[in-house]
Amino acid sequence: MTSINGDRSDLVRRMEITKEIRFAMVRRFRKMNNSDQLFISGLSLLIVITSMVSIVFSDDFSSKQVSAIGVFSVSISIYIIMLNYEFSKRDFERKILQIDQSASKIHDIYVELKNESSRKL
Repeated sequence: MTSINGDRSDLVRRMEITKEIRFAMVRRFRKMNNSDQLFISGLSLLIVITSMVSIVFSDDFSSKQVSAIGVFSVSISIYIIMLNYEFSKRDFERKILQIDQSASKIHDIYVELKNESSRKL
């Protein structure tokens, strides 16, 4: 009987560790996803600012300067498209959902086993 209780308490301990690790992974993936989105937003804002500068100050710039600003904006736009493609391949939203669901299921089983163990004591 002691062996079964020992196995059960070991299982409960391992489930608790697994649950905590999965919830930590979800937090890390969310942080990475948010930083990716923030970076893309910052680059998009940079494009808007350079476009506004070229429009507002077009009379003060030479045609070469306006062309340089245009090339810079197009280059950043292409870079954003490539980053969006790379970030979408990571598929953080799906991973976050799957890991969160599995951690929640583990948590439910963990609570059930913990309650069952405490009732037997």
